[in-house]
This record gives sequence, C-alpha cells and structure tokens, in this order.
Amino acid sequence: MILIILLIITTIFVMIGQYKNADIYIALIKGFMIGALFHKEQYDDGYDEYTLQCVIGFINVTVKWEEQTG
Repeated sequence: MILIILLIITTIFVMIGQYKNADIYIALIKGFMIGALFHKEQYDDGYDEYTLQCVIGFINVTVKWEEQTG
C-alpha cells in the first residue's frame, strides 16, 4: 500500500516538474529509505528554490526549480 502511494506521489512530482520546466534527477542511494519531501528556500537575490523529493527503496527522484519572487 505504501509503495503504491509513493509511486503516485512520484508521478505527481514528475508531472509538476514537466509543468515548471524543472530539473528532474533520478539517482540510486546507498541504503533503504521510504518517504517524500517538499522544501522551499527563499534567497535575498529575489528568487525562491523549490525541491520535491520522493524515495522508494533505493531509488531517489528529485525535482528542483527556481522562481522569481514578486
């Protein structure tokens, strides 16, 4: 059940990445992890950096993009 939910989350993250013209990274990790992450970093230069991450076992999918604030 958890695997199906994470696969759906990963699909949504990749769709968001395509919509936002984001960088999408797929990587293998050392160890076993399960989970999802959303992170927003605000910089003084006037832009925000967004990171979406989903890890299923040994595979990590990361979606990153930047947006101007204002």
